Amino acid sequence: MAILKQYVPALHDIHTYNPQASFTPSIEGFQTGYNPACHGAAVDWSGVSLRPRVFCRTIPHAFRVDFTAPYEEWNINFWNTCNPCAVLISPKHALICQHYRGTHERTEEYYTFLGKSGVRHTRKVVSAILNIGSDHTLLEFDHALPEKEVKIYHRIADMRFVPAGTDLWIHDCNGKAYKMQYTHTLLSSNGAIGGFNYLPITDELNKGITANGWPAIFPGDSGSPAFFLDQYGETVLVGLLHGGMLINEAELANINARLNLHGYTVTSVKLSAKAEDINQDGVVDGTDLAAVISAWGNGDALKDINNDGVIDGADLSKLLASWGAYTIRSVIQTPQITPPDNTPNIKPRS
Repeated sequence: MAILKQYVPALHDIHTYNPQASFTPSIEGFQTGYNPACHGAAVDWSGVSLRPRVFCRTIPHAFRVDFTAPYEEWNINFWNTCNPCAVLISPKHALICQHYRGTHERTEEYYTFLGKSGVRHTRKVVSAILNIGSDHTLLEFDHALPEKEVKIYHRIADMRFVPAGTDLWIHDCNGKAYKMQYTHTLLSSNGAIGGFNYLPITDELNKGITANGWPAIFPGDSGSPAFFLDQYGETVLVGLLHGGMLINEAELANINARLNLHGYTVTSVKLSAKAEDINQDGVVDGTDLAAVISAWGNGDALKDINNDGVIDGADLSKLLASWGAYTIRSVIQTPQITPPDNTPNIKPRS
C-alpha cells in the first residue's frame, strides 16, 4: 500500500471508475478503463487482476502515531483491500502472494483482468501450485487469456543486473500507482539473491507520510505487483512485494518446469545490458545481428534498438557501433552482520 501526503486521484489512480468508491455510503469502485493521466501510465498494468476498491481494512492505531498528515477515515488512501491480485506470466498462468491468498483449496476461484479495450476477462482457477517460490503460488486458469488484450509478464527482472536509481513502479492494493527507486540487491550468506533495497521517491506525486519512524509510502507485504520499464519501454515484472519481492533463478526454473508443459516460457531480463545486446550475454555479435535482421521491418519492440517503432538501418548502425564484449553492470551487496534490533517493527498488512 502507499499512503500519500498528496493523493491526487486524477494522477495516482491506475484505472478510471464508475462509480467512484465512497466510504459513506459504502460503494465499491468499478474499473471501467485505464487512466491516461496517471503518472504511471507508461507501465502496462493490464496483466494485473482487478481488486474491488473497498474501504475494508484500515491502518492499525499503533501505526498512526506521529503521522505527518492527518489520518482520514473516509479517504481510501488510508485503507487496504481484502483481496489479493494475480499477475499473469503466461496466457494461462499467474503468480499470486501465497500468504495473502492462503494455502487452502477452493471449490470456486476466479480472477478478472481488464483488457486494454476495456473488456473484462474472467478466468477460473483449475490448479494452484503452492511454494513455487518465496511466498508465491502459481495459478493455472481454465483457458488462455487473449495476449493482445492483456499484458503477459513473461520477462522477469534479474535483480543482480539493475542500474542503481531505476524507477520501481508499484500497483498498490487500492489501485494507485507510485514509484520507488531501486538502490541495490542483497546477497545472502551463501551468495544467493536474498532481496533488494529501495527508497521512496519524494517528488510532488510521491510524498509519503511518515509514522512511527517508518515511511508510510512503501509497497506493503501482501502481494503488491512491482515493475520496471526496460530500455525498450516494455514493462518487466519484478515480483510481488513484499514477501515474494523477487523471482530468483531457482524459482524461474520451477515456473518453467510447469509452463513448458503448456508451451510457455518465462525469461530473465538484465536491465543494465546494452539495448544492442539482444540476447543479453555480454557481447554484441552475430547472434544479435541475426536477431535484428530477422525482425527487419516488423516493429518487434524487443529488437527496436533506438525505440522508434521500426527496425531498420538506424538500429543496425547502433548495433554495429556497439560491436564486441562489454561488462554488464551489477549492483549487489553482501550482507553485513549487525546486532539484533529490538525496536518494534510495526507495519500495516494488506
